[in-house]
Amino acid sequence: MREAAPLRPAGILRRAAVAALAAAAVAAGSPAVAAGDGAPAGEVLSLERAIDLALAGNRQLRAAGAGVDAAVAGGDEARAESRPRLDLAAVYQRTDNPVLVFGNLLGQERFGAGNFAVDRLNRPAPLDNWKTRLSVRQPLWTAGRIRHGVAAAEGLARAAADEHEALRQQIAERTIAAYAAAVLAGHELELSRQALLTAEEHLRLVRNLHEGGLVVESDVLQAEVRVSEVRELVIRAETGLEIRRGELNLILGRAPETPVRLAETLPAEEAAEDQESDLASLVAAARAARADLRAAR
Repeated sequence: MREAAPLRPAGILRRAAVAALAAAAVAAGSPAVAAGDGAPAGEVLSLERAIDLALAGNRQLRAAGAGVDAAVAGGDEARAESRPRLDLAAVYQRTDNPVLVFGNLLGQERFGAGNFAVDRLNRPAPLDNWKTRLSVRQPLWTAGRIRHGVAAAEGLARAAADEHEALRQQIAERTIAAYAAAVLAGHELELSRQALLTAEEHLRLVRNLHEGGLVVESDVLQAEVRVSEVRELVIRAETGLEIRRGELNLILGRAPETPVRLAETLPAEEAAEDQESDLASLVAAARAARADLRAAR
């Protein structure tokens, strides 16, 4: 199967994903985006590496690639119809069938008067016969059949290649979305834990104030309720992070429980480029890159 060129996030998809990652990093107060908080030390998976893994492990994509190879081979076969064809055949036959022996003797020009004997005609001795045939065929006029067949085969090959590329883009899009969701879930968990620390510190202060007679019991109860609420948010964030990691691992063709650490940064050059881009150019670039639209034409 032919090797596909490495696919990197591009156009609107890449800009949207990287912008989301950058926003999450700012919200978490960290210059680098990492969603591996609380996970065992393991692979630091970049967005580009995640896309490569998803493409390499996708069986549907490999099947589509085999379809492209088959379509290209069909084009070669159609073009071969216009070329000379040389056929060589050799057949060996040994028989004592009276009819076949009689015919083979005539074909070999070995039939003699003695072969008219009744006994030899009815019960001939086994006869060996070799036949060799060499033929050359060259189409001279086919009323456009070969030309149209080649055009159709080439069109099918282009459509298969566009469908293969469209599938690669879809897999990359799903990977980007799952990666961004896992990163954002990691930062949501981090923010929830920070909020829990703040709520617990606030509860400690309120209890001290209550012991000093500066606040009433209801203030302490309110602070305790707030701590319970934030703890629930932390549990939800932990569950959400595990779900998002599992979804990403499934797209990458790995077990959902595989430990993974995610890291992504926004280069300054790309950020500047995004700020200067306008919507019309982004839409035009997206349409030009849509292989599924080319395949549908």
